Amino acid sequence: APQEREERVWKALSDPTRRRILDLLRESPQTTGGLTELFEMSRFGVMKHLAVLVEAGLVLVERRGRERWNRLNAVPIQEMYRRWIRPFESAPADGLLRLRDSIEQPIPPTSNPMKNFETPTFGVADAVVEVAINASPERVWEALTKDIALWWPRAFNAGGDPIDFVLDAKLGGLMAEHWEDGGGFVWAQVVGLKRNEQLTLSGEVSPDFGGPVRTMTRIRLEPKDGGTSLRLSDTSYGKANEKSAEHLESGWVELMQGCLKPWAEEKRQPDEPVRAK
Repeated sequence: APQEREERVWKALSDPTRRRILDLLRESPQTTGGLTELFEMSRFGVMKHLAVLVEAGLVLVERRGRERWNRLNAVPIQEMYRRWIRPFESAPADGLLRLRDSIEQPIPPTSNPMKNFETPTFGVADAVVEVAINASPERVWEALTKDIALWWPRAFNAGGDPIDFVLDAKLGGLMAEHWEDGGGFVWAQVVGLKRNEQLTLSGEVSPDFGGPVRTMTRIRLEPKDGGTSLRLSDTSYGKANEKSAEHLESGWVELMQGCLKPWAEEKRQPDEPVRAK
């Protein structure tokens, strides 16, 4: 239930050691052994804290051979932000705090004003997002594929005014947007699927949209707590770096958490979907 998930997140964030673990994972994924070396406690102690974070959905675990890799999942924190922070952002006190922060923020010295705008060369960017959806895997699959134009926001389209957005759930099928003039844009191609369980997409990003980048996106649906756990992993190869990974993750969080989830649960559309009901 949503309230139980929220209580698990509050419990996880209440401990300073667990908050420090999240800070470290925000910088980069870490093995359990690597995290243990950064704390004055046993491996068992670190694993107990990680278990609480995993239970709250704040940490995702991947096994690579004999190593256990831990990475931050920002979705539960985004949910807490929307529930507890965003409603208060318009308060006068928030404006004063932002003014204070802008005054106290030090200006970093640099001899090169374009340093922060250096263009990345070849690299790899990984993003992992996990979302709990109060709907069956079959319903989420239908929303993800058949209904995609009803929750995909226009702001995420490559073209200015698309008339449709499709995800043809078959091998070789396209994830693409269609334009009025008969043109369009192919986002990805379906290279693997198991209906109601898993979808694998392969795509390319052209230089016009920040590339060249090759992407591989995997979406898995698993029954959990009477609903569905959606886990999305996206790996990009090419003109990518850590900042690219941050953009990837924030974009997928907005799409999966902010758009797909409300539609699958309540058939609630974003402000400007590609296609209205």
